[in-house]
Amino acid sequence: MDLSALFLASVTFVASIWLMVEGAEKLTEGFLRISITFGMPTFLLGYVLSGMDVENLAVGIAGAVEQMPSIALGTVIGSAVFLLTFAVGATAMLAPLRSDTPRRLLLITLASPVPLALLALDGDLSRPDGGILFAAALVLIAYVVHTARTHPLMKPNEHKIGKALRPRPRWWAPLLVVRATIAINVGAEVFQRRGKEVLSILGWHASWFGMIIVAAAVSFEEVPRMLIPARRGHAEISVGNILGTVAFLVLFNVGLIALIQPLVIEPAALRFYWPVMMLGRALVIVFLWRGRIACVEGTVLLLLYFVYVGLAIFSVLWA
Repeated sequence: MDLSALFLASVTFVASIWLMVEGAEKLTEGFLRISITFGMPTFLLGYVLSGMDVENLAVGIAGAVEQMPSIALGTVIGSAVFLLTFAVGATAMLAPLRSDTPRRLLLITLASPVPLALLALDGDLSRPDGGILFAAALVLIAYVVHTARTHPLMKPNEHKIGKALRPRPRWWAPLLVVRATIAINVGAEVFQRRGKEVLSILGWHASWFGMIIVAAAVSFEEVPRMLIPARRGHAEISVGNILGTVAFLVLFNVGLIALIQPLVIEPAALRFYWPVMMLGRALVIVFLWRGRIACVEGTVLLLLYFVYVGLAIFSVLWA
């Protein structure tokens, strides 16, 4: 074992996490500044801007183009499982999420994977299938923007936000969001690469963890992206990020991936990973329906994630 290489990879790996956390801090500030400067709801910003995971989409497209459907689906189904169980669970353990989320939006989020499931029953996702999913994503965005005009949760709280921010020019907020997004994506890319390098040096064979290792690597930035706003008293951004990301993954992301490169659906994706994703989604929706995801709920979600990982590893070892 090359200890110097392992040390360098580990240090860089930790540095990538720090970069993502710092990026999440600035992204939260950017969202708050946009909210007060342009009158946009912070929930909507979290849902649309944070929900569109560019890093995740890029890895998914690359996997599809290189004929690796397990990687492409890992960035959709596997990432949704990671977000709904580990990321939400870890966030809730450290900073409870309390939010009066519109219940119609919760029901739509719960039902959002249904079009993908129906289109995947024949064993593949064609370009027309991708077009349907992509169009559904655009309809969902339009609905959320429309809802933002009427629901109290979506109204920007200028007094609460303004007290916490120093005055800046109007152009500062969009620039801050762009800089923070770049920092998060760079950190996520380094995290992914160094994580694989550490696994390789240690001799851990992670190639068959398509739905787990890749999903966790490309989605880990969701943890600081949700945790930072929640700790700063803006759980609505975190909740918007959760609902936006899990909906975009199964509509926007997979639709665009299939438009670029049709996908073959592996049986295990629907037989094992899909039910886990739906269970995690149902639990999060039930918790948010009750108005909060706190320590107990976070523990349940984390336990689900570790059981899921254990079962996935066991199924591969004994296949």
